[in-house]
Amino acid sequence: MVILLEDIEDFIGFKLEGSLRWGEKIPCKKQGIYIVLTPNKKATNLIFNRGAINLWIKKVANMEVGTEKPTFENLSTELKRFWFNNEIILYVGQTSQPIRTRVNQYYKTEIGERKPHSGGYWIKTLAFLNDCLVFWKACDHPKEIETKILTFFHHQFSDKNISKENLIIPFANLEIHLQNKNQKIRKNHILKKARI
Repeated sequence: MVILLEDIEDFIGFKLEGSLRWGEKIPCKKQGIYIVLTPNKKATNLIFNRGAINLWIKKVANMEVGTEKPTFENLSTELKRFWFNNEIILYVGQTSQPIRTRVNQYYKTEIGERKPHSGGYWIKTLAFLNDCLVFWKACDHPKEIETKILTFFHHQFSDKNISKENLIIPFANLEIHLQNKNQKIRKNHILKKARI
């Protein structure tokens, strides 16, 4: 199965604006949502940026993959567990700040750093990152819309409820905030101390 941008637009009931390449400044000065897609809105095979992963390992000295010290091989193997073949939607984000401010923070935050925007830092491991596309839409209640989109994504792949053991969200999203239960569920992965 492949989830397209059009599927998300149909689900939320409005069209997104865009698209710009990763790193290009978004003009929107209002709050809203943003979505990062693979290049040219086509399914892309997973290819890691060895330099980015090695920088991550070097920078975060205490990181572990399970009980092992990280290497390019074991870290990339762990990340591959969360990749869907032919994945197009890589990340769904929301902000109450101006979208252009938050996405610019996303661009500038180095892999492994917590600030100013550590969400979705797995995306920085991808070899084709600079060719990815960013779409956005100013909207009210962006946090609720992000949760709806991530829940929609999960239920396209699973008939089970969202849980720590069963959470299917885009590759670079690490968690979902369930508003009706006021709880945060993170991906169940074995990376430890992966940020400084």
